Amino acid sequence: MLSKEINLFPNPVNDKITISVREEDISLNSTISIFTIHGQLLQQFAISRENTIIDVCEFKEGVYIIKETTDKGIVTKKFIKQ
Repeated sequence: MLSKEINLFPNPVNDKITISVREEDISLNSTISIFTIHGQLLQQFAISRENTIIDVCEFKEGVYIIKETTDKGIVTKKFIKQ
């Protein structure tokens, strides 16, 4: 079972956000997807380590959704771009 633990920091963010997931929640098919609040997919990539740093300096100010998808399930979180 997925731990439901994604930590995002800093939040709100200005330029780079760190996505931290538990090592035991990472699997071969683990991905992170970033969406606008309206559901538009902006980025998607595989994750293979506990901490991933994402450059969001080009994002407009607003609220975004991060979705972690693994073999164990899906977890979503929001973050604010200032």
